[in-house]
Amino acid sequence: GEPMAGAGSEESQHMIEIIDRLRGSAGILLIEHDMDAVFRLADRVTVLV
Repeated sequence: GEPMAGAGSEESQHMIEIIDRLRGSAGILLIEHDMDAVFRLADRVTVLV
């Protein structure tokens, strides 16, 4: 599921910080509709339509 679905702005910010820390040590597949968060976190983006 989407990690930030239904989350408030503080919760979303906290989740972004956690994912940002993890991406230095692991590959991450993120499924998310919040494109601001996606572009902040991602090195590469694939969009399914």
